[in-house]
Amino acid sequence: MSENFEPSAPTRKRPVFLIVLLILTSLSLLTTFFTSVVPIVSGPMNEEQLQQEEVKIAKSKKDMAKLFSDEELQQTMFDSLDLGFSKIAYINNKAFWLYHLLQLLIFGLGGVGVYFMYHLNKKGFHFYIVYCLLSIGQVYLVFPSELIVSADIIGSFVISALFVGLYAINLKHFTNTPEDENKSYKYDN
Repeated sequence: MSENFEPSAPTRKRPVFLIVLLILTSLSLLTTFFTSVVPIVSGPMNEEQLQQEEVKIAKSKKDMAKLFSDEELQQTMFDSLDLGFSKIAYINNKAFWLYHLLQLLIFGLGGVGVYFMYHLNKKGFHFYIVYCLLSIGQVYLVFPSELIVSADIIGSFVISALFVGLYAINLKHFTNTPEDENKSYKYDN
């Protein structure tokens, strides 16, 4: 009994551009992971810690006032710092668990997307799109409207759309089934 080995199509290789995108996305995901896990482990800040954050922001305002002489620019920066502190206080006092657990869920979707795209499976691209939409939309789920800044949403949308577009360029390398990757040899009996 003899078996004939006939190599079929060579094993698919990941394009370098796709690997770079996956690395960048993984770094972003790890940042999200650690910024969610550390607060979950330590718990919400107490009043003293919140006051320390407020003191840090006041110090930052003084430093900015020394660096920039334009009063309009200073006021814009001060407003941005105040809004940032308002978000920190809101998350800490009213939406701590919702915000951080939602961040972990979004991280998981992004991680699954990266995993599948690493294995050249189209499912990963779809998971990544859901990840991007949820990472933009979570702001509307957590924060009241007065703490939502349109420029932040637009910036997140542009970056997400850019990465979705860059991944879409690589879609020609993806397949619908993970089994296709393992079929590098054809067996005939």
